[in-house]
Amino acid sequence: NTNDIHLSALYRQQWVGFKGAPSTLLINTYAGIKKIRGGVGLVISNDMLGKQRFTTAKVSYAYSQRLNDRARLSIGLAVGLFNSFVKGEELIYEDHINQDQSALITNNNKFKAFLSAGLEFSGYNTTIGFSVSNLDQGIKSATPFRVPRHYFGYAKYSWDINSKFNLTPMVFVRSIDFIAQDEVNLSLTWNKRIVAGLIYRSNDAAGAMLGVHITKSLMASYSYDFDFGKLSR
Repeated sequence: NTNDIHLSALYRQQWVGFKGAPSTLLINTYAGIKKIRGGVGLVISNDMLGKQRFTTAKVSYAYSQRLNDRARLSIGLAVGLFNSFVKGEELIYEDHINQDQSALITNNNKFKAFLSAGLEFSGYNTTIGFSVSNLDQGIKSATPFRVPRHYFGYAKYSWDINSKFNLTPMVFVRSIDFIAQDEVNLSLTWNKRIVAGLIYRSNDAAGAMLGVHITKSLMASYSYDFDFGKLSR
């Protein structure tokens, strides 16, 4: 609702110590523009998954409508470009003689445009949202170069315990048709400066987070996951 520009950056390294372990770099920026009754955003991400690299860039617009003095409804649309690179020359197959004809044996680099949409309600200290990415791509025709449709849902509540402490629980769900993962976050903020949190992801990991607002408009945080999935056994 203001003309301020918001910028955030995230880097995540999984399975530390494993060669080719997954890593993610995400840069997100957005700004509200009163003249267009909404806001615009830009998201750039890069995922490394072993011999695969996924790079995405998308621009978005969200229209925001005030429902009353305490609530607002926003609807957004995003268009982007997805790049997938696979080091096929470095892949090792168990059966070299009867190898699948669709197996990648050379390096491949492909681009694909995509469309995403979302809806969000915010008000009464509550935020609820739902979005869909890769709208045109079903899971049956998905390939390493055609990412299937993803569904995302989230809800959070901000509770001011007193003048010093704020508690914010959040639930986040991501799904690809019949495959889903739930994430629960709980963060405690002291004096609008120090943030401590706990994270749980179903069938994956639990973690802790600590952050500090260096200035009113700048925050830095660090989180660490404790994996309890199949890799930890």
